[in-house]
Amino acid sequence: MSIAAEQEKKVLRPSVEWFADRMEIVLKRNDYKGGWEGCQPDFLVDKLLEEVSEVIGLLCVTPEKKVAINAMMTGVRAMVGQSVYKSWGAAEHRGLNKPYLINEATDVANMSMMIADNAKNLIDSV
Repeated sequence: MSIAAEQEKKVLRPSVEWFADRMEIVLKRNDYKGGWEGCQPDFLVDKLLEEVSEVIGLLCVTPEKKVAINAMMTGVRAMVGQSVYKSWGAAEHRGLNKPYLINEATDVANMSMMIADNAKNLIDSV
């Protein structure tokens, strides 16, 4: 990679920088929990689905749809909880495609940033 390309890569979009700041605030607020380094895949996926469910619930247009989404996500969490690797060692042993997992997790973060940024822009325009 050229020096110019590396320098360009280091410049964050304002929305990404804003979102990264929000992420760090929340992470620091939860430092007392001891970090995520020892968390197993099944736990992290369950927490991810819990947070996704909360976001979807906030964006539901009617209370009835919110109830339906919450019920569906409860079922999804139960099903996924039985299917996800219980340890990183097991995932590694079965040939986890780490670069692909990192790309997909980045996609999840990017979609979350877009939702948060659009919400922020609505607040800023009021």
